[in-house]
Amino acid sequence: MLSPPLSNSSTSSTLKPTQLQSTGNSPVQSTLGPSPVVFETFDECPASDVARTINSSQSKMSEPDPFPTDILKQFLQELLPYITDMCNASLQEGCLSTSQRRVIVSPRLKKSGPDEADVSNYQSVSNLTFMLKVAERLVCQQFCTFLEKHSLLPSHQSAYWRHHSTETAVLKIVLDLLLACD
Repeated sequence: MLSPPLSNSSTSSTLKPTQLQSTGNSPVQSTLGPSPVVFETFDECPASDVARTINSSQSKMSEPDPFPTDILKQFLQELLPYITDMCNASLQEGCLSTSQRRVIVSPRLKKSGPDEADVSNYQSVSNLTFMLKVAERLVCQQFCTFLEKHSLLPSHQSAYWRHHSTETAVLKIVLDLLLACD
């Protein structure tokens, strides 16, 4: 196990309503209590996980990368021990090495056609290094595994969840409406 605790909060077995602020400025009642489990540390990633993550990634190079991703993949077996050590050090320290924290932020128009002189019509797009994306995926894999293992994900969430789509969510809503009508 690596890295210092992410949270020192104590858990409580009682569920108390919590006031949340909705986007419409009206309070929302929630009866979600604290989780009985806490994600405290990242596990050390074996070289096989790092290699799988790199090989399954697209071979796209961004401007901050020191060399093309194809070359990294071509010499992966030789570089894998060093990349694995770098990824595990990042998990332990909670940040990527300074050399890999370069990002280029570019303004892009949100839609074609709006006034290009109006700054509010732009959004910022960040080009990350390939290794930053690899480390991000390794963190995501461990965190998602933890959430699924402890059933902490909403059962009816459809966005950004494998094997769940908006079609699944719509079918659930329609089924709930039909059952409510009976």
